[in-house]
Amino acid sequence: MAKPKKISTLNQSIWPYLSPRHWPTWFGVGIAWLLAHLPWKLQRFLGKQVGRLIHKVSARRRNICLTNLQLC
Repeated sequence: MAKPKKISTLNQSIWPYLSPRHWPTWFGVGIAWLLAHLPWKLQRFLGKQVGRLIHKVSARRRNICLTNLQLC
């Protein structure tokens, strides 16, 4: 009995992933790439600001988290 032939993904075309359906993903990858190349101090500053914004905006999720921590 012969083994099934392995199919490599290296031979597949990238064209299907360039369609408009995938543009938000490519945009997100591009933003992540740009942020990763910022200086460390700027990354820390932006992270702190985003954390503060999320802390203020998501009071419901914060309460759920605090309740879970108290139960632990």
